[in-house]
Amino acid sequence: MTIVRSPSLQATFDDIALPGVLVGHRAIAEGDEFALLAEERGAFARSVVKVQRASGAARIVARELMQRLGVTPQPVIKATAGMPQWPDGVVGSLAHDTTIALAALAREADFLSLGVDVEPVEGACRRPAQSGVELLGGGHRVGREHDEHRREGGCEHPRTLGHP
Repeated sequence: MTIVRSPSLQATFDDIALPGVLVGHRAIAEGDEFALLAEERGAFARSVVKVQRASGAARIVARELMQRLGVTPQPVIKATAGMPQWPDGVVGSLAHDTTIALAALAREADFLSLGVDVEPVEGACRRPAQSGVELLGGGHRVGREHDEHRREGGCEHPRTLGHP
């Protein structure tokens, strides 16, 4: 059975997110490719299933966050240049690696833009099959290093949260 969400990882996201920014995640699972709505599928028609699956997972999270913002969940179309197009009044960001999908959303009245990324953890604290999550808001990093990494001697990237 696939664990779709990690309560401890979600608690950490909630702790490090700026007020007004919602951050959510899910483990990418078989079948997430079918979560792409009809309006979204065209942008991924030539993508391999792995990319469709990860993109579907990120959009599942984004639609859940829309609902939490009080916005009717709707398609997140991929623009020609590749960035997601958000509903009026919403700013956000999507990211994924091979195992986890993230979304961050906020009201456009409160934030000009948001950015979230998932990258391999580098440096002395790297463990196999581990990635880092970096939350960006208003041009400033708002993530922080995970306690386990701090105990292992710290990371080169001190504002990055690692996930197994």
